[in-house]
Amino acid sequence: MQSLENMMIKNDFIYETREEPGTEIVIEIFFLHRYSRDMWRAFPHIMLIDATYKTNLYNMPFIQIVGGMTPTNKSFIIAHAVVSKERGDNFVWVLERVKSMLDECMEPRVFNYVYDNWLKDCKEMFVFAWTDKRRNFGNRTTNRVESQHANLKRYVLDRSSLDRVVGCVQDIVETQFGEIRKTFRESINHHKHPLFQHLLGKVSHTALDLLSGEAIRKLDVLERFHSSCGCQMWYSFGLPCACRIEKYMSEERPIQLEDIDVFWRKLNFQSCKLIDDDVDVVKELNIV
Repeated sequence: MQSLENMMIKNDFIYETREEPGTEIVIEIFFLHRYSRDMWRAFPHIMLIDATYKTNLYNMPFIQIVGGMTPTNKSFIIAHAVVSKERGDNFVWVLERVKSMLDECMEPRVFNYVYDNWLKDCKEMFVFAWTDKRRNFGNRTTNRVESQHANLKRYVLDRSSLDRVVGCVQDIVETQFGEIRKTFRESINHHKHPLFQHLLGKVSHTALDLLSGEAIRKLDVLERFHSSCGCQMWYSFGLPCACRIEKYMSEERPIQLEDIDVFWRKLNFQSCKLIDDDVDVVKELNIV
């Protein structure tokens, strides 16, 4: 434990431990790298949590907390925890550590709605018909956190000591930080349509790719089959859907920046601001 703590202090990790009552035996460890905290503060919209196994010599479950995505469609690691057992009390301790790290602007955007309307009474009834009505930016499964499990295990080739696991986490986080920063500078020159002229350089290339697909493929389907839009892109991704794009085109004017969710407009690691001020999702559900 001394070796592990020295390593985390030396390599800029924030961490907390939990001891077994009445002893000095450490039974839980929670830690995150400061780069992870920077990424989390910048992009707190979505958070995924899952446990993986066979990562350490002690056969302790290893919990990964993953940021759903950045505006450039990159996943990133937020934090990790090693717990002695998979019981409610252990997970509550981890979630309390997560909550203690949150600033006011960092709570996931649909936390209260999801709990009050789903988790409390009917958590088994999650289906796309409902989740697609909420801003999840396409995250409807734990695929991204499963991907991070696989990524970690490529570094941890066999059950390793905890300081080896933490060292692997550091390598992954630093790589992700550099890759995400690079994507902010990616070219968007392939989006030359006049429809996007107010958006170039102000929203991510991923958002423009999604808009382009909606404008080209979805509009074609709607016209050929005389079907309704469904507005999934608007509700779930916070981007103009086919029917809204069609309106822009009929009026011969470009898409306005204010119609793009703030998530897609943030292309730096500066700390987020209060993120719900200009988006009232519940109200928007009632106007279409």
